Amino acid sequence: MTGPRRAIILSLLVVGFGVAIAAGGAPVSADGAPIAATDGDGTLLQPVETTPNTTRSLSVDSVDGTGSGSASVSVTKALQAETGTVEAKLDQQSVENQLRTADTDAEAVLAAAFERTHGRLDTIETREAAARDRFRGGEIDVETYLDTLGAVNRQAQAMERTLAGYEELTEDHPSLQDQVAALETRTVRYTGPIGDDVGAAVTGGEQSGSVFVTTGENGLALATLTEERYTREVMRTDARDEAVGGVDLDAAQTRIAELYPWAWEHKGDVSINTVGQDVFRFQLSHGHGELNSLLDTSSGNVYREIQWKSLQDLPVSPGPSKTVENTTLQVSEPQPGEPVRIQVVNRSGAPLPGTVSVDGRTLGDTAAGPVWLIGPTEPFNVTASTTSETLELEVQPESRQ
Repeated sequence: MTGPRRAIILSLLVVGFGVAIAAGGAPVSADGAPIAATDGDGTLLQPVETTPNTTRSLSVDSVDGTGSGSASVSVTKALQAETGTVEAKLDQQSVENQLRTADTDAEAVLAAAFERTHGRLDTIETREAAARDRFRGGEIDVETYLDTLGAVNRQAQAMERTLAGYEELTEDHPSLQDQVAALETRTVRYTGPIGDDVGAAVTGGEQSGSVFVTTGENGLALATLTEERYTREVMRTDARDEAVGGVDLDAAQTRIAELYPWAWEHKGDVSINTVGQDVFRFQLSHGHGELNSLLDTSSGNVYREIQWKSLQDLPVSPGPSKTVENTTLQVSEPQPGEPVRIQVVNRSGAPLPGTVSVDGRTLGDTAAGPVWLIGPTEPFNVTASTTSETLELEVQPESRQ
């Protein structure tokens, strides 16, 4: 999405980036007006702190649909995604062929193509929202919802490729360049490491790992866990507005520093570039992982966030524990959708080997270190079996506010 036209309006890669941010300074847009920080109803949209001394995370308000499942091939959704991909590719080829004709009105041809792409984006957004509503209402299970997300992801990827081609075709038509950029700010809602894995699985690739899904009226979050890292993607549908805020780097940096104070203070490498007329993409590393956020400068809100965090480095807050004789089962503060650490230690705090299971499902052995899971929304039972003891603990999740 960084074609020749965008080569680049703004792109920075800084090691140990050190821009001074005025404390409490209100961000402003290019015309000097304050950047808003509400969803239109006066409600501040702000990432939340789930654990002290680490980066905040964008949340989904009014959560009313959650579940864990894996994405696998779906013939229906694969055909749906393939149809959308072929349509986008054929449309681009048709446009390119028309533009080779000397008497073609290039701007009219391109404008019509953008309108068709706009319609396709409307379709996949409506499709995702309808599936999310059905999942929230209990009409479909998490795997069926993931099927739709996978198809939507593949179609969004296809449109991103088409838009990259249109960027080149609009080099001689500045009046159309902003239309391509505006479309790009929409496709990025549905692409990312988890979404791409789900899309690949649904359309014939390997089955995905377990995906924790959180949904609400105004957004969704996907989270996965491996042996080494926690990955989370969030999309808010209410954090964008129709206004165009303008490109103001200082104001955008100030706003990101306000939204993610710990991450900004502890940032390492930083990359900042524009996506569309009024969206900044901030990519920065920090001591626990990486943060990728899309900031709408007119609303002052982040509408798309992707994070990964190293489990080895991630701080956690103490949670419930149980001790029998010289053995203690420890569970970190359990928040739905967030990493939960489970470990078995002796009286001095040294780790002990033990088999850990949650609700009867074996997670692993603590001999090599803590065992992790993504926190469920409902109470869950943790059992740790060592050579001398079996400890059981009922855990009540904390509310993620």
